[in-house]
Amino acid sequence: MRFHLLALALFLGYMPLAFATTYYVSGTGSDASDGLSDHTAFRTIQKAADLTNPGDTVLVMDGTYTNAWWSGDVVDLKRSGTPEAWITFKNAPGQHPVISFNGWSGFKSQTASYIEISGFTIIGNNDHLTLEEALKQKDWADPKCNGNGIALDGRDQGAHLPHHYRILHNTISKCGGGGIDACEADYLNIEGNRVFDNAWYTRFGNSGISVCVMRDFDTVPGYHILIRNNIVYNNRTLVPWYQKQALSDGNGIIIDSNNETKYSGHTLVANNLCLHNGGSGIHTFKSAHVDIVNNTTWHNSQKLDYGEIYANASSDINIINNLCVAEDGKPMNSNYGDNRNVVYDSNLFFGGQKPVVIGSHPLIADPLLIHPEIDPTAGDFHLQPESPARGAGAKAPFVPDTDLDGIPRPPGQKCDLGAYQYDGEKGTGIFKNSK
Repeated sequence: MRFHLLALALFLGYMPLAFATTYYVSGTGSDASDGLSDHTAFRTIQKAADLTNPGDTVLVMDGTYTNAWWSGDVVDLKRSGTPEAWITFKNAPGQHPVISFNGWSGFKSQTASYIEISGFTIIGNNDHLTLEEALKQKDWADPKCNGNGIALDGRDQGAHLPHHYRILHNTISKCGGGGIDACEADYLNIEGNRVFDNAWYTRFGNSGISVCVMRDFDTVPGYHILIRNNIVYNNRTLVPWYQKQALSDGNGIIIDSNNETKYSGHTLVANNLCLHNGGSGIHTFKSAHVDIVNNTTWHNSQKLDYGEIYANASSDINIINNLCVAEDGKPMNSNYGDNRNVVYDSNLFFGGQKPVVIGSHPLIADPLLIHPEIDPTAGDFHLQPESPARGAGAKAPFVPDTDLDGIPRPPGQKCDLGAYQYDGEKGTGIFKNSK
C-alpha cells in the first residue's frame, strides 16, 4: 500500500513530507557510505546535495569542508525544493561545521530554489592572501581573491532564477568577495547572520550583504526580500573595481541597481547592526521600494566617503527610526542622484559631518550607547537608560515587532531608535538573548 501511495503522489507531482529523507555529513564520513545516519555519514556536503529531493534535510556535523579543486565551489546547489517542501542544509544539533574555501564560493546556486542554509561557519581565503597578490589581477579574476561566502546568481538563467531562500544564523567571514551576494534572484530571507572581514581582495566591488539587479519571480505585493537582525562589520574593498579602476563599495548592506530589471518586489532592511565597513553602513543605489528601519550604524566609511545610511538615485524609499553615528570628519549621509519619494523620519544623527538630508523629526544627539567598539563581540551597542533614542521612534506599519535581541517593541507606541529596544537591563554584548 505504501508503494502505491508513493507512486500516486509522484504522479501528482507532490512528494509528501512523510517520505522526506535526512542525510548526514561528517568530517570523518565517507562518500561511499549511504549518508542515512550519523554513523554512515557522507564526507562532503556536495554528495548529499546531489541526492536531495523536496522536503529533505542535510544535517552537517563537525568538520571542515573545502572545495574539491582550486577554483570550485564547496557546495553547488542544483536541486530544488517546492513551496510545501523546502530542502534544508543546516548544522546538526550541537555541531559547528566549518566551510573553508579558496575557490568561487562556499554555497552557490544559479537555478535551485526553496532552499534553507542555516548554522554554518563559512571562512574564505583572506588569511592566505596579501594585498600585493590581489593587486596583480588585471584582465582576469583569480578565484582565490574573489570568492563569495553564499552566492545566488541567476544571470543568464532565464526563467530558472534562484528564488525562495532562507539564509539564517550563519557566520561568514574573510571571503575575498562578498559575504552574502545575490544577483537576479527573488524572495530572500537573510536573517541572524554575522558577516565580517569580507570583500577585501575582490576586483568586483563586493560588500558584506548585497542584493543586486534582482528579478521578479512573481508580482505578488509585499516584501520579497527581508534583511533583518544581521551584524555586519569590517567589510571593505582594497582593490580597485575593474570597471572604474577605483575603489568602490565595501558596504555593510547594499540594495543595488534593481531598477535595471524593473524589479517590483519590496525590501525590508531592519534591526541590523552595521559598523566599521569601508563604504556605507546601509544604502540603496538605483533601486526602489525599500524600507530601511530601526538599524544601528556606527563609524562606517572607513575607506570611502559614502555615509552611514542613505538613498542614491532611488525612489519609494523609507529611512525611519535609524541610529547613525559617524566618525569625526566622515560624512553622515548624502543625496546623490535623482532621488524621488525618499522619506527620512525620526532618525538620530551623531558625530561626523552635518547630515546632508535630515528629514522629519530628526534627533541630533549622542545616543549614549553602552560601549561601542570596532569589534562588536567586545563591545555593546545597547542603549543606556538615559539615552535620548528611547521612545523617539516614529510609528509606522513596517516597524519590526521585536529588536535584534528578540525583545518586543511596544505595540502602538513609539519605539526606541536603532536596532535595540531598551528592556530595563543593561546589555551584555551584542549576543545578549541571541539563540
